[in-house]
Amino acid sequence: MGAAENKQLVADAFGRWEKGEGTAFEVVAENMRWTITGTSKLAGTWTSKAAFASEVLDPIMSRLEGNTIRPTVQSVVAEGDTVVVHWKGNATAIDGVPYDNEYCWVMRVDGGQVVEVVAWFDSHTLDELVERVPRPA
Repeated sequence: MGAAENKQLVADAFGRWEKGEGTAFEVVAENMRWTITGTSKLAGTWTSKAAFASEVLDPIMSRLEGNTIRPTVQSVVAEGDTVVVHWKGNATAIDGVPYDNEYCWVMRVDGGQVVEVVAWFDSHTLDELVERVPRPA
């Protein structure tokens, strides 16, 4: 797949997520590599979709009403196998406080799947959510 196809794959996944018809994670390969940069309590690298989901996604989403973040894509840029998405995420925590963050994901696509992601966002905002809202049992 070329840059245009890779961009379309990711843009379509985000488009479905924006409509509430899925998430961008649907195009992420099972044996992917996901890195959260920075100093957040959740910063690190995972090498499987299942581990990332259980150690990162589930703990975050369980603290949000509806277990989801509503994305609004700002831009999608692609070159070769790399697709960059700048997006804003909005949700309400289960304690009623808004959770708003801004993200930049740099993704590598191979064979119609996202195989690597490096994610940047406001780590203070995420850490504050995780510290303030206990994870439901």
